[in-house]
Amino acid sequence: SDTTIEDISSKTSDGTITVEWSETDGANQYIVYRSTDGETYSKLATVASGIGEYTDTGVKPGTMYYYKVRAARIKTVASSYSYYSDVLNAVCLGKTTLNSVKSSSTGGITLKWSSVTGAGTYRIYRSTKKSSGYTRIADVEADATEYTDTDIKGNVVYYYKVRAYKKCSGGNLGAFSSVLSAKALAAAVIKKFTVSKKNVTITWKAVDGAEKYVVQRSTSRNGT
Repeated sequence: SDTTIEDISSKTSDGTITVEWSETDGANQYIVYRSTDGETYSKLATVASGIGEYTDTGVKPGTMYYYKVRAARIKTVASSYSYYSDVLNAVCLGKTTLNSVKSSSTGGITLKWSSVTGAGTYRIYRSTKKSSGYTRIADVEADATEYTDTDIKGNVVYYYKVRAYKKCSGGNLGAFSSVLSAKALAAAVIKKFTVSKKNVTITWKAVDGAEKYVVQRSTSRNGT
């Protein structure tokens, strides 16, 4: 009878991929096959019946692996084999390194991280508490390594963490980055606007946490 891969998962903490399958009546061993392109497979391991899983330790971070399993009934006189199981795939993604989280000149908070080999997207999580309450606020394509969060409130400290993601049958999330935080700056409020013959003097209320102020000018109300 056929063999079904019941579950497939990767352990990103130690760089392994574990394949689990349902047992077949009459089989006394199972043969695991692996491929890196989904077409050419090689025999990876033979597992005795009653175990139902195999952990592949020879994997490279960021490489997609494809697996299939078949049951075997090995006898001295004659042996028999089942059909191959359906193919499932998995990848071990490395931990994302979050390099910086800073308030931006546009009024948001900008995150920058290092790329992770094999990532399909990056998932960004945010909270107002360092140790709990995180929600996913964005998915960023793999060719980007920064994101600006504009849905924020002034004078609030936000905590961020990032992880890599790759769509596949299993094992598609990398480890979370370390947590970094930044305080969103409140909008500057003009207190006084004085015009003389040659000068315009602007006075504003200090913004908590600001290191500098950018003054912009236009000849129209909606100008840039």
